[in-house]
Formats: sequence, C-alpha cells, structure tokens
Amino acid sequence: MGRTISRRTASDVGSINDDKEASHAAPQVGFIPGRSFVGRVLECGWEVRDEVVRRGEWVVGLLDIRKSGALAEFITVDRHRIHRVPHPQIPQTVPSGGSSTPSSPSPTPPSSTSSDVFPISHQNQDSPLSLIELALLPLGLAAYRAVRTLSNVDAPAPTPNPSTWARDAVTPEGELANPFSDETRAPSVHVNARGAARRALVLQGHTGTGGLVARMLTRRGWRVCVHAPGSLVEGGVDVDPSEEDEQHMRRVQARARSWGVEEVVFDDGGAVGEQGDGGRGAAVRAVERLIGDGDSFDAIVDTVGGREVWEAGERLLAGNGGAGQKGAGRRKQFTTTVGDCPARPIPTAKDNFRAGLRSLRGNQNEGKKSKKENKKEKAAGGGRSEVGYAWVSQAQDVDWEGEDVRDSLRAVIRMALEDGVRPLLEEERVPLPFERAAEVFETRDGGVMRGGNVVVRVAG
Repeated sequence: MGRTISRRTASDVGSINDDKEASHAAPQVGFIPGRSFVGRVLECGWEVRDEVVRRGEWVVGLLDIRKSGALAEFITVDRHRIHRVPHPQIPQTVPSGGSSTPSSPSPTPPSSTSSDVFPISHQNQDSPLSLIELALLPLGLAAYRAVRTLSNVDAPAPTPNPSTWARDAVTPEGELANPFSDETRAPSVHVNARGAARRALVLQGHTGTGGLVARMLTRRGWRVCVHAPGSLVEGGVDVDPSEEDEQHMRRVQARARSWGVEEVVFDDGGAVGEQGDGGRGAAVRAVERLIGDGDSFDAIVDTVGGREVWEAGERLLAGNGGAGQKGAGRRKQFTTTVGDCPARPIPTAKDNFRAGLRSLRGNQNEGKKSKKENKKEKAAGGGRSEVGYAWVSQAQDVDWEGEDVRDSLRAVIRMALEDGVRPLLEEERVPLPFERAAEVFETRDGGVMRGGNVVVRVAG
C-alpha cells in the first residue's frame, strides 16, 4: 500500500535549481489575502437575476487571485464567481444568527424555477455540508478542471470525451447533469486502448486540491497512486523518522484506502538545506524512485509545481522503463495546477507563452505520427510515449471549454452533494479565529505551507 524513501542530506543529492525565478515583489500595504469563502448575501446588484442568487442565500465563491480579499467581514463579489449552496450544517456552538452583523437578512428559500437548486438527495440528507466543508469547496475548482484535461489520455474511440462532462450533460429541465453520476458515466472510460485500467499519479494527493483530484479519479475508475510528504517537518531534519511522522504516514494510508487509492508513495521529507522549496526536491526524488522501480502511469496531476517536477514527470510518463515495457508508446498527460514557478502565483506573459509552447509541442508530436510509424511501434512492443502538457492556472477565469468560475463551481457542488466528493480538513486543525489568521502563513509544519487546508472564521 505504501512506499517510503529514506531521508537524505544535502550531500546525498544534487541541488535543484529554480530556473532563476524572479524574486517576489514586495507585498502592497493593505493587501488582504484569501480567495475561497462561504457566506450569506446581504445585497445584490440590479443586474443580478434571481436565478443566479438572491438576498439572504448562502453562497460559496472564489475570488480573483490578482485581488484576493476573502479575509474580511464584508466583500464585493462578481456574480460569475459565486454559486448558491444549500443551508449549511451549523454546529450548536455557533450562534443561530451565523453572523455578527445585527441586520443580517433571513435566508430566502430559492425559487423553484432556478436551475441551480441542489435538492438534498438520499445520499446526503443525513449529512449536509458543514460551514468548514463549504469554505473549502472552491478548492475543487482546480481539481475538477485538472481532471477534465485527462480526456486526451489514450482511450477507446467510443468512449465519451470527459471534456464534455459539464458542457453536454444537460437534463430535460435544462439543468446541468452530474458528470460523475451513473447515468453519465461510461463503464469503459477508465480503460485505455490496450485494455488496461488507466493509472494516475497525484503529487501531494493526500490532502487539499490533490486529495480532491484523487477522489474524482477513483470515482471515474482510475487506478490512483498518490504522493505524500514523509515528514511533517519542512526541510527534512537529518534525524531518524520520528514517531509523529510514522503516525502521519499511517493516517495518510488509512485515508487513502478509504478513498479507493491503490498506493501511497511517501517521499524522504526533504534534504537538509532544502528549506523553503515547498517540497519540490523531495517530490522529484520520489518520482525518480518510481522511474527506477519501472512503474507505469498514464497521467500525472501535479499540485507541487516547479520546472524540475515537470521534467521528472515527463521522464516517468515518456519512458516507463523503455521500449517493450507495459505502457510504452501510448498517449500520456501531465497536468499541473501550479506551473513552473510556485513562488509566482500570478503568471507573467513569459510563463503563459512557455506553457503554451510546451502544450503545443506535445500535441504536434502526436499528430506527426503516421499510421505506418504506429504499426512499427506496436510490432516492436511499444516505444517512447507522447506526453501532453496542461497548466490549470489559478489566474484562469475561463477554462478550455468556455466554463467560467461559476460553471465549474456548479459541477463541484453537485459532486459534493450527490457523490460525497468533499474537501478534507485535518481533524486537529479546527477553524482559526480571525485574530489568529496570520498563523496560516507563518506555521510551516502543515497547513497551506505544506499543501494542506486551513479555515479562518471571520464572523459568527
């Protein structure tokens, strides 16, 4: 179920350069962080129709990464960045008002003609989404878009294209059908052209966006292998694994089994001297270990980021142990939700240009192969696989199929309500009060600094 890599020191591994990333510009005074949120609508603009949202309703949303601002009691949000949700499950310790604002409006029941009403189905009627789960739900937007990019992975011709899940699956009433329901799921969608189950590797797939990707893929019938850090201490202190780290690995393995994950690959926790690299060095060594073991994958979803991660992932997908090995000569896919420069969340024109060229190169190489060449590869027992590339940028408002943030949120909410694909919050990490919000960015033994999730209660 799990594989581990022994902890290294800086002298044991080669240094990994960061492609001479430009240093961060100093943060502007008055900048308010935070993107994902849940709350109630106080007022609506004149152009906001009742079908979108009404005053007093609960909504979730994702703010523009260029502005952020969710760590505030009141925010102004574009209607294309929010979506209504059912009334959340509120703990008894929370005041019934749900907000410290004395003039908070009472919730208005949604209109029966709205196409965005999500009835509580038999699968979730006893367990509605909590405020914490709703606050983390927009994390699924990047996960959902990343899963959709895997549509070009080698698959039989009659298999429905997953890129049309949220575009073509429409009910007779005009509502968007659940892309992961039994009615829209084809039994062969998880089988590649050679009749084998498709296998995916999710980097940092134990929590956060990666955890949602892993669950979405297992729901589609993929064989999923997740990577997770082998240590809770950033930088990998040069000591033997502690009991705390062993407990951490046992928790991750138990969690992965409950999701239907096939295997967990733990890295070495980082070498001494790698503090501040976000776990990239350890992730690269974990991928290199898989290459050495001869593992074969059809897709990699990267939630770590860095050019060195892409290069290692490409080698894993393209080689698969060389010609004649199982999995060689097929179409593969590498998708990242972070990009080459994790320290630069807002991409530059150069970043977008580089990612575009990389994506086009993989598609062009795929198109250049003739039928004669494909027959030769099959006769030889395989060949070097073609690797496609996709970057699900956090700054991307509209995806490749024309869906905006609101459209993607609709699909994510449906999956949470009807399929139970809900975000995860570590049990020991209760919501922080607003006055302790700075700890989210200062603590390095978990949370956002190590790919996890942290919720801050702003009001209520």
